[in-house]
Amino acid sequence: MLPARSQLTPRSSSPGGTIRTDDVPRADVTRLQEEPGGDQDQLTRLRGELEAARRSHDEAERRAAAYAEELQALQSGLGWRALASYRHVARRVAPTGTRRGNGYDLAVATARRSAGRLLRRFESRGVPVVRSGPDVAADRGPAADEDATDGPVVAGPPGVDTWFEEHYDAAAARVIEFLAQEGVALEGKQVADVGSGDGILDLGLVHKGRPARLVGFDVNLTNCEILLESARRQGVCESLPSSLAFEASGPTSIPAEDRSFDVVVSWSAFEHIADPIAVLREVRRVIRDDGVLFVQLWPFYHSRFGSHLRDWFPEGWEHLEMSAEDIDGVVRASDVHAADWADLMLHEYRGLNRISVDDLGRALVDAGFVVRRLHLLTSDVPLPPGPASHLPLSALGIDGVELVAVPV
Repeated sequence: MLPARSQLTPRSSSPGGTIRTDDVPRADVTRLQEEPGGDQDQLTRLRGELEAARRSHDEAERRAAAYAEELQALQSGLGWRALASYRHVARRVAPTGTRRGNGYDLAVATARRSAGRLLRRFESRGVPVVRSGPDVAADRGPAADEDATDGPVVAGPPGVDTWFEEHYDAAAARVIEFLAQEGVALEGKQVADVGSGDGILDLGLVHKGRPARLVGFDVNLTNCEILLESARRQGVCESLPSSLAFEASGPTSIPAEDRSFDVVVSWSAFEHIADPIAVLREVRRVIRDDGVLFVQLWPFYHSRFGSHLRDWFPEGWEHLEMSAEDIDGVVRASDVHAADWADLMLHEYRGLNRISVDDLGRALVDAGFVVRRLHLLTSDVPLPPGPASHLPLSALGIDGVELVAVPV
């Protein structure tokens, strides 16, 4: 949450050092103006400091307004441009005293986990990926271009190299916090992650939650070399914990023994799963009778940016207002991203399962679970004026969900 404007502490650099608006000696300015023969050099300096402070205050308010707009964008649906500017705005606002909230970090972590999954799929196909954007060089230092490769280059989402900290820290902390509200701790437990993607969340959960073992399952096996490289670059660890493992799963099967896990988590995966009921039944098979399931899903298909194509459709709702053929044509005709990236995003769009929060609830019941805690992720959005306006408000207005369920 942004502080009130009166709480902002604008600063500006001057020949006399860093000053605050309320530190400017206005009384001294007035006295020097009124006294004959006053120190003109001091008067000039003080006037300059006062004007610099005023400019700094105006700039701080402008930055805070930009931050508020970014926060709203992140809460309602993240585009890659919003992610890139998030880093820029957050870094520039920080000196004013404005701080990011947990919801903001969580939204970023969610989007960057999806980015990681997509980039990993690119890399698994042998397509070199340049992780570029306005923040990458600054975050990685002078050697930012050392890993550039020859051959076809895919300009992926801007700033994706900065996702690690938000996902490793904020997303893992959110899972632990949400489970703690139900009195569940990961320490000493057998934990599974369904849809582990890049594995960064799992590394964060192992380091922060200290489970006895955590196994990440995904139809595309998590690349441990890439995960370790990222962890080393961030200074997190020099080797992956022995309690962390990854295994390839089938589309509807989990290679694990019956009742072998105390806790199962899933983050931003269930909107991509073709048969959610079958997967949830597998989760029920591998979870112990006194176990706990945590599910986070964002975004639902029928929400404003549920297509995952916000870069091409910044106003949203296109997936409810346009035909799939027209959407395909717009994306392919655009130069927003490279053609390979556009192809991959269209593939992701076509594979979305269109599950709603109520569908998810019914699937959980069918699989043998009952929901114990529910957090709906919503935002203030303009509703579509066209044919989609007949859809239930719950489908249009609920962006995502976090929940805890237990076996019955």
